[in-house]
Amino acid sequence: MKTAALYPTETQKMTGKLLKSIVLPALVILLAVGGYFGYRVWDAAQKAREAARILQMQEQAAAAIADRVGVRVTQVMVTADGGLVDLRYEVIDSDKAIFLFDDLTVVPRLIAKDGTEIALVDLPHRHSVEPGLSYFILYRNIEGAIEPADEVTVVVDNVHLEHFKVAP
Repeated sequence: MKTAALYPTETQKMTGKLLKSIVLPALVILLAVGGYFGYRVWDAAQKAREAARILQMQEQAAAAIADRVGVRVTQVMVTADGGLVDLRYEVIDSDKAIFLFDDLTVVPRLIAKDGTEIALVDLPHRHSVEPGLSYFILYRNIEGAIEPADEVTVVVDNVHLEHFKVAP
């Protein structure tokens, strides 16, 4: 009867110690680092998909605004030491854009990140518009609701142009 096989040899003992002291911790570290970098890659892909979705949504809303009222919103910025919000737009179709200020429901409105709606309370004077030229509308920045680098929603004739970045 062989009893030597029942007890580990010195080499087997050393291999077991090596496995417990070096290989297992290295494996745990490798899995942790791999998991971290795997999560980073997955997160970056999610953010890229979300950015592409937002861009597509903005392009559709901008096209709808251009189709309905003949303008393209180009910039929103805070001015006058934070007291005013300046909305810039470019006229694409002057035949449609001339009616932009006929009705307050069509005049662009801004919705701040906290939900505050900033709109004109009176219709401004109508003026002639030329295609290809840029024009502006100034709004009172109610209680500083819009700040530089915020994202706002521009609403024109019930079309929502969301995630519009306010110029810093």
